[in-house]
Amino acid sequence: MGEGTALSSSGQAAIDWLSEGGSGKTSAAEMYAHGLLKKAGITAAQEPAQDVVQEVAINLWTYLTKPPPKELDTPVAYARTALHNHISKIKRGQTTELPEDLEQVATSSDRGKNFELLVRSKLESLGREDPWLTSAALSYYTLLMHPECAENLSELPSPAAGSTEAQARCWTALWISGQRELFPPRGAGSDPALRRKRARYIAQVIQRVEEARAAVAFSQQAKTLQTQKGAAHA
Repeated sequence: MGEGTALSSSGQAAIDWLSEGGSGKTSAAEMYAHGLLKKAGITAAQEPAQDVVQEVAINLWTYLTKPPPKELDTPVAYARTALHNHISKIKRGQTTELPEDLEQVATSSDRGKNFELLVRSKLESLGREDPWLTSAALSYYTLLMHPECAENLSELPSPAAGSTEAQARCWTALWISGQRELFPPRGAGSDPALRRKRARYIAQVIQRVEEARAAVAFSQQAKTLQTQKGAAHA
């Protein structure tokens, strides 16, 4: 999408997710957009998913390449939320361009207690069809925001040395949510199939939390922009 830009590596990851596909293959971004369009009651004839994804990719690229370089904590979740907001605006008949002063989705620890409560509420609203994932995501988020909660959970299964903090949190969160079959008996090792299955579950938990955080951050920024516009016209 051009050369000589100030696109950060995380920004490029978001653009890559939106731009992957081709050769007749439907990309993950297009499938996600198709689901959102269908849910919004917008037909493929009105707004093809591929066109929506391309437009969001262009808008996002334009925003991200404006200096200074912008780092994204969760590139895919950021791109998915941009798609969600874009389609919501299409449904309302509003402009689909991203605001120029859109803030980076900051980490939840920077946004205070209200942000934490909003993320929890968002996680609960996302989990009507998969209660285990909601439970695990809420547990993961609790451990993320309040690491001291893990102090009394040392007896639960934990990954081998060298694993990331996120993986360790996910092990605990999955155990608490009842997914005990993902872990080998005490003292035994995990076979390759079990490790792959557990990795898929871990990825789902982390993605769900990232999506909730990104959605709340976007919502708060939109409200801030609306307030600023209202004050400017007062």
